[in-house]
Amino acid sequence: MIDAVATRAAQQQRPAQAGSAGGQNDFATELLIFESEVRQIKDERELFVHLCNSSRRIVPFRQAFYGKVNSKAKTFTLQASSSVSVVDRNAPFNRWIEKIAGGVLNEAESFKPQSFALPAFCDPSDEEKDTYPLPHFLWTPQVVDNVIVGGFFLARETAWLDNECNLAKRLGDLYLHAQAATQGQKALTRSKINFRPVILAACALTAMLGFLPVSVTALAPAEVLPKEPFVLAAPFDGVVSKITATQGAEVAAGEPIIIFDDVHLLNEKKLADQRAAIANARYQRASQGAIADYTVKREIEVSKAEYQLAVAESSYATELLEKARMTTPIPGIAIFSDKSDWEGKPVSAGQAIVSIADPNRVEFSIDLPVKDSLVLSQGARIKIFLDSDPLHPLEAVLTDASYQATPDKRDILSYSLRAELTDTQQALPRIGVQGTAQVYSEKASLAYVIFRRPLAAIRQYTGW
Repeated sequence: MIDAVATRAAQQQRPAQAGSAGGQNDFATELLIFESEVRQIKDERELFVHLCNSSRRIVPFRQAFYGKVNSKAKTFTLQASSSVSVVDRNAPFNRWIEKIAGGVLNEAESFKPQSFALPAFCDPSDEEKDTYPLPHFLWTPQVVDNVIVGGFFLARETAWLDNECNLAKRLGDLYLHAQAATQGQKALTRSKINFRPVILAACALTAMLGFLPVSVTALAPAEVLPKEPFVLAAPFDGVVSKITATQGAEVAAGEPIIIFDDVHLLNEKKLADQRAAIANARYQRASQGAIADYTVKREIEVSKAEYQLAVAESSYATELLEKARMTTPIPGIAIFSDKSDWEGKPVSAGQAIVSIADPNRVEFSIDLPVKDSLVLSQGARIKIFLDSDPLHPLEAVLTDASYQATPDKRDILSYSLRAELTDTQQALPRIGVQGTAQVYSEKASLAYVIFRRPLAAIRQYTGW
């Protein structure tokens, strides 16, 4: 498309002399036709090429340069040039044109069309000012809301006339109107930011932050548990008849907590007492009979041993009967599951039923999943966020950690951790409250913390 426009412009080149005799009407007609052609162009790039080539029909020039202007930075970015399909901004000549435009934009009169001749706006070291064959330039800015959004240079061998400057200004307005129609007027005044320095600075800052030492942390569920509670366990195989305490209620020392079904124990006690009485009668008979019959004397020791055994069984039955009513030796809070889980249910000897906890001695139980495992040491920092008061975290330290991971309540393979509060003077949380623990490990780079899980997942997936 660009080459076609340039070719058509070369074929239609002819200087329009507004002051020639009998040519006023023809020039006006040509100007109207030209404006109609410009307004039919829908592509911005084609507009730039059309200006640098086909506008010779209106204003006589040898070479034109069009560029966009950053009014804040006072810079000129070359977009199109006469008879050139693609502009290489790194070419020395094009950079020289942009340098001249920068000098013009720093002038107070840059908002108006102005003509000048080389070496104006050139550095003494510029070779192009002596070798470029078209020394006379005409600068025509495109202004929107007192902001220069673009402009073009027209160059030729002879000086520029005032009426030609006016025609160039009209051309600039015409193409500006066409640009506004293709992309909108707001887009013309929007300054284009060079994001390359910003991107490089962001990359450098990100790389620096990647080495920033931060604490490696992991989140895990936590629960407030009593520390070293007194456990009431079943003293024998039996059936729990009743639990007198209320779950979570305070109990006093000596208060009965668990009552077992004692029917079987009472029967055993009666049978043991009867066996003891029978054994005692046999022992007494053997002792009295030994006086008259020497052979009976040999049965005295056997009868005595049987009597002592029966007495021991009776004492044991009495002891078991007394344990059918279990009392707590210390005051505290009774902790157990629902009563329906125990009452009327058989239990085995040694099975824990109720725990008596001191409300002033608590610790935190933390289940750290294996996938979030950290390198922890004794006394590692732990922050507890209770569900009942998440805005006021509690500071704690690690006191114990399991060596081997086991399934937790959620059936997730986890390490069991124990933690205690660092400030013993603060209000203690209620036993049984749950929350979330933030476990702190040794410090590592921020990049490691961010990519720790993705790298672990990749290693697990690839086996590398």
